[in-house]
Amino acid sequence: MDFSGFPGLAGKTAIVTGSTQGLGADIACGLAAARANVVLVGRNAQAGQALAGEIETLSGIALRATELYEAAKADHSGLTYADLE
Repeated sequence: MDFSGFPGLAGKTAIVTGSTQGLGADIACGLAAARANVVLVGRNAQAGQALAGEIETLSGIALRATELYEAAKADHSGLTYADLE
């Protein structure tokens, strides 16, 4: 995806959900090509790491892949609003 028509993306941070495949991956690559900092969010950690490597190769921007899925699967049913304050 080409974001060259959107000036000012360089150095901005974009969170791309569903970024491990399809349209989300295309958007993530396009944003990285525009020199934006990209946070990849998806359900497939291996695909996310592979995409991070691809973006690093194409853009020269070093990325670090972190798996958030395991934290999301944790049982949070006992939490209350007061726990979050």
